[in-house]
Amino acid sequence: MQSSDMSRRIKIQVGDVEFSDIIRVGEIFLEDIKTEVPSLRTIVTVKSGVTKIPPIPIAIKIRRDSSNLLFLNNWRDNDEVKDVSAIEIDGHGEEYDRMIFSQCELVDRKLPEYAAENPTFAQAEFTLLPLNIIDL
Repeated sequence: MQSSDMSRRIKIQVGDVEFSDIIRVGEIFLEDIKTEVPSLRTIVTVKSGVTKIPPIPIAIKIRRDSSNLLFLNNWRDNDEVKDVSAIEIDGHGEEYDRMIFSQCELVDRKLPEYAAENPTFAQAEFTLLPLNIIDL
């Protein structure tokens, strides 16, 4: 019997630039803000109609033959605002979901700790600040 389970991979695209060396994309959690409303003898919790969009950390692998790090550093340093596409694909490369993080600012360049006893590949982490997240 075949299974319908899928593995999850994410491609990040900014304009014409696709980041194929994505290591990690942080949790995308759209939180509905709730508020407590008193009634005659009880207090109930209801949705306020406001959604909180948290910062989204992304980590990329740094390669000699890639300009990803330069692109991200310029985006951050020049205080640019860009739309970002997050494309979810399965293990076979078939797209099954797509989101647009609109009007993103890029902040917080972070380089991981160096540990000689446990070397890892070169990487950098940045944080996206989207104004809105749109499911397509």
